[in-house]
Amino acid sequence: FDINPTVYHSSIKKKIREEIWGKVNLNEEKLIIGTRSALFLPFDKLGLIVIDVQRKILILARESGHKLELDEITNRSFLPNECLEAQTLDELYQLLIEFEDHFLQLYRKAIDQNKKLKFTASFDKESGYAEIGLKAFSAEHPFFNLKGTDNMILFYTKRYHDQPLIIQGAGAGSAVTASGIFADLLRIADV
Repeated sequence: FDINPTVYHSSIKKKIREEIWGKVNLNEEKLIIGTRSALFLPFDKLGLIVIDVQRKILILARESGHKLELDEITNRSFLPNECLEAQTLDELYQLLIEFEDHFLQLYRKAIDQNKKLKFTASFDKESGYAEIGLKAFSAEHPFFNLKGTDNMILFYTKRYHDQPLIIQGAGAGSAVTASGIFADLLRIADV
């Protein structure tokens, strides 16, 4: 790369985050490696956005022996199509405001049913089908009590068909996720 990437995430000290914000606002930063908080930097034009959950289900599917590609994962987006077609960050912000009722309706529907919304990924090894999206879960479901950046994987197998085998733990965190994305970019650049 001719461009030195800047890492941006919520664990960086406030002063450094403010400096990065200013450089992005002046169009002095061209490549940001970061997590969700980086999406809110004042870019003139949105570029590549790596979706962490989609990447995780891809890795799990491949580790199970399935040859799956990122574009084969169905994205059941909760965003209206107009938001997905936004060309600039300002346009996206405006559309998010315009569609506030849509988001409130999703939230209220879950609350009215005593459920919580979680962004999840699933993979069916038999069919090879994988998807990501926002789903509502009742208190009986293991996902209901997930908090913050915690991750949980449920394995339904021949032996664990009624009650899944559950692996749960803290997420990698902003810095580790950002460095993983950066490693992917370096691997791509080396091809």
